[in-house]
Amino acid sequence: MNWMNIVIFCTSSLLILITDWKLIKKVTKLEKILFSILLLLALIPTFFNLDNVPGPITFIELLFGAFGNFMEELP
Repeated sequence: MNWMNIVIFCTSSLLILITDWKLIKKVTKLEKILFSILLLLALIPTFFNLDNVPGPITFIELLFGAFGNFMEELP
């Protein structure tokens, strides 16, 4: 885990809040809650080492790899 990523994310979140404060004050309570949830959900990936996390291609190869081998064996 890189602490600098967390600091950068928190700083950018504060900048978003500061620049959009006038718009945020005018919206309903539900929209404020949803905005906060979206920012918190974006914070979650900063706690993981994303360099070592397999991507979507790895998942597709795992999912369809056996099916591809089966299709190649057919006459």
